[in-house]
Order: sequence, then C-alpha cells, then structure tokens
Amino acid sequence: MLSPNQQETATEEECQRVLSAYVAEKDWLTVARHNGMLRSAAYRLCNSGNPTLPKSERLSERVVDDFGVTLSTSTIRVKLPNKLIAVKQACREPSMCNNEVNKVKCKPFAEMLIKHIADGDYVVYYDESNNNLFCIRLQGRAVKGEHCVVKRPPSHGKNLKVQCSVSTEDVLVLHQLRRGSICMEEDAEFAKRAYTTINCLESFQRHFEGRKIVIVLDNVPTHNPTESRLEEELGEHIELDLLRLVP
Repeated sequence: MLSPNQQETATEEECQRVLSAYVAEKDWLTVARHNGMLRSAAYRLCNSGNPTLPKSERLSERVVDDFGVTLSTSTIRVKLPNKLIAVKQACREPSMCNNEVNKVKCKPFAEMLIKHIADGDYVVYYDESNNNLFCIRLQGRAVKGEHCVVKRPPSHGKNLKVQCSVSTEDVLVLHQLRRGSICMEEDAEFAKRAYTTINCLESFQRHFEGRKIVIVLDNVPTHNPTESRLEEELGEHIELDLLRLVP
C-alpha cells in the first residue's frame, strides 16, 4: 500500500534526480524516498538507467496537463492498442471484391441453393485443385566454404490435379487424380460419373428417391459447357441441376 508521501508513478524530473544520485554513488534510496518514489521503482530505474517514463505514463501526464483529468496507466494500456496505427504489409484486394454489384449477382445463386436444401434435394459440391509435387528446397547442408546447390531439371513435367465431389450425406462421393490440365470434356465426364455414382448410393436410394441431384460448381471456364454436354448425354428430363457461382 502506498504511503501518503509516495505516488504510483514518478515524473521524469524525479527519476532523473534519483538516477543522478545513483551515478554519483550517493544515497539514492533516500533521494527516491524524498521524491515520493517507490523503492521497487527506484531499483528498476537504476537497473535500466533510463529516466524516460514509459509511453502510457507520459500520456497520463499529458492528459493531466492538457485536460486536468487523471487517467490510470492501466486504462491507457487497455484503450490505446485499439487506436494505434502500425506499418503492415499491404494485401491486394480487387476493387470488385465484396461490392454491391457482386452481392446482387450472388443473391440468386444463394437463394437457389437454399431452396434446394429446403426441398430436401441431394446437394453435392464439385471442385478441382492443384497438388504441387515439385517443391523447392530452401535449406541444405554443405561443407564450410562451399555453396549448397540444388540441381533442378529444366522441366518437371505435368503437375498433379485432384478432382473431387463431396456432400454432407456421404462426405466423399467421388474423386480422381490426373496429370496435366483438365479440359472441358474431361470435366463434363467427371460430373456425369458423379451423377451416376450418386444414383447408386444406398443412402440416396433410401432417403432421396425422387429428389433432385444438385451439383454445385465454381465459375472457372472449364465448367462452361458442362451443363449442355450432360443434357446431350443424359437427356433433358434427368433429375439433375447444376448450380454455378456467378463470375
């Protein structure tokens, strides 16, 4: 507990007096006591050798001088981080990202997807992704005085692609791995295989008989002819809907 003559934080001038007494090998503890400084604060000051007050304490003094209001350092530490502006790495964000135009375009897709879920249709999500097999080593071992060299071939060949369709009912419905880019014909063929696979699932025959199968696609150009190709191969009256994200 603080005595009547002691204060929670000392001013910069008081800190300088104590530090000067410490450097001159005088009774600096007595100087600290007469300046109302805590013994622990005096030891901390002499160990650091810096009489400058922490930022929160300097701000507290400035608020008292300018506005006549006393703020505790704990209050300043809690409120100040929300107001600080720091230098950070800039992230690129397209100008069309999350704007009102795109929100209006996405609304029909979201409404249609919610309707299919409410109707009890079988919804499956289809996507593809790259799997980079050719990682570059950034660290290695070498004899002192020599370079660590990684010899790389001029071409690694075709990369690995992963195609998969998943649902909340059966988790992984269908997947396949392939080398190289996926053309439109292969994309439509995978969607057709996913449709036939779902029809053969026991869970679909038991709980979704007579319901539609909804395949959700993203907006990559590969999916452009998928709907027309499936209509040609499976017929126009199949219970299949393709939902594509808007551009």
